[in-house]
Amino acid sequence: MNYEEGKKYFTQKSNCVPITISVILIIVGFLIFLFLPLLYVTIPLEIVALIIIAIEDSRYVRDGDIDQIMNEEFEKFKRSFREKYILSAYLHNQLLDKSICDENVVYNFTYDFECNGILINKGIDGKYRSSRCHYNAVLFTEKYLIIQIVTYSFIEKDIKINDYKYGYHNLYPVELIEFEEGTISANKYKILNIRPLDNSVDIRLIIPNNPNNQSYIDRINRKINK
Repeated sequence: MNYEEGKKYFTQKSNCVPITISVILIIVGFLIFLFLPLLYVTIPLEIVALIIIAIEDSRYVRDGDIDQIMNEEFEKFKRSFREKYILSAYLHNQLLDKSICDENVVYNFTYDFECNGILINKGIDGKYRSSRCHYNAVLFTEKYLIIQIVTYSFIEKDIKINDYKYGYHNLYPVELIEFEEGTISANKYKILNIRPLDNSVDIRLIIPNNPNNQSYIDRINRKINK
């Protein structure tokens, strides 16, 4: 990960003005060539315009660049989780628990808009992105709920990994918590709150706000209420 590129994305100014100027120069050059074929004027204008566009294009970090990085890291996270909790079970001959399989894992990735000190950028596509994101995985085994949360930064080497393993009988029924109204997160995400019976620290999973959330909760609570 090139952290300088990440910093640049979240701090760079829009390049609309220089690009607009370049387009105007190209149009003016074309009109001059069309009506007053003065090549000694047209050619320099076109060259200057193309140079500006090339410079802006080379230094500008696009929304898609950040999305690609996030998706690549997300795929790495999924492979890592699979190796640690699923493939290792096969290697250690734990096949008696048929619930340890890919079909029983739910993966999520979200941007973090609540943490102090993060940088936020609204992309050209209208989507908000932050300099910090979360990946999480939940594995529903027959007896345990296994959770891994990874916090990843685009602007500095700051990766935090937390693993949790709870027997269903050691958990309160899970619930969804809303983000504060009016925040960026309120329309995009919800918090899946998981509380151990021993009243230790709650596990707060940030998950996308979608219609499948209720079935996700019901699936966990059915295991807890058995």
